Amino acid sequence: MAANSWFFYQQKIDSTGTPHSVTLHYEVHPKGVLRVTNRSDRSNISYEFISGQELDNFMIATRMYHDRVMRQVYGRNISLDKKTA
Repeated sequence: MAANSWFFYQQKIDSTGTPHSVTLHYEVHPKGVLRVTNRSDRSNISYEFISGQELDNFMIATRMYHDRVMRQVYGRNISLDKKTA
């Protein structure tokens, strides 16, 4: 399940000093990537499958993260692994 769940958290302070945060939980499903949004300034949670540029950005970011972890944590060169596959 861990490879199918990705999280993004951001907190900003507005001009009055009030903090605002958003947590995005992306769940990878066979039919697409579901974004679950939870904002500190709203009581509701929204669910939506992503598409377009957001989906493209998600795919690029998760691939970059995976490749970096494989290189820096596990010492594996992903580009060489892909060529030998």
